[in-house]
Amino acid sequence: MDISISLHDSGASAALQRLIRAAENLRKPMREIGQMLITSTQSRFEGQHDPEGSAWAPLKPATIRARKGSDIKILQDSGALLRSITRSMRADSGSVSIRTNLPYARIHQCGGEINRQERASQVLWQMYKRGGFKKTSTGGRSFARRKKANVSQPVMIPEHVIRIPARPYLGINSADRQSALSILRSHLMGDAHD
Repeated sequence: MDISISLHDSGASAALQRLIRAAENLRKPMREIGQMLITSTQSRFEGQHDPEGSAWAPLKPATIRARKGSDIKILQDSGALLRSITRSMRADSGSVSIRTNLPYARIHQCGGEINRQERASQVLWQMYKRGGFKKTSTGGRSFARRKKANVSQPVMIPEHVIRIPARPYLGINSADRQSALSILRSHLMGDAHD
């Protein structure tokens, strides 16, 4: 036994054709989804949390000391990582991607270890004209930045491992999925009703 249904309504057929045309070119909604994902990623940098809302691992005390005098935000020392994401959105008629090509981006997203080889370096200090070194709050010599230093001492830095905790900034959470579906639905239904 076969059941067959035929549609002979010109209005419904026209709406179906508009829906098919809208589904054939999704470039515009994909760009909107990409912009929404960039905004979501920017919010993660501002709130310093992963896509699910969990706080990123805090900065180590040595990092905080090295960045003294600046507004200390995780993964935002220079702002290059976030800028690279906002500039890299790609959308076509069937997909959208946001990414970064910075060499250090992956280790911040996933975490990992960096093996540093032994190397020669210099310790830099600032000596006052009247004599004596600039001191830390505990009374020791305060290291100086290269442009302010006027005393240096060669040193060997031994081989060591730097452990970077994962601080996921890229990703899609349930709110992002709902927003993406809403953008697609609006595109498809808007064009189908025109």
